[in-house]
Amino acid sequence: MFKTLLKCLPLNYQLSTINYQLSTLNSKLFFNSKLKTQNSKLPNNSQLSTI
Repeated sequence: MFKTLLKCLPLNYQLSTINYQLSTLNSKLFFNSKLKTQNSKLPNNSQLSTI
């Protein structure tokens, strides 16, 4: 049992790292979409998009 646990630990660590990266990416994407929504509400957004 203990050996299997030791084998699973690195995998578990990798999964948690991936999970963390995904959640960070997710929050960045969410923030980005919020910015885009705010951006589209602004007047002259065609000028903003060329920047």
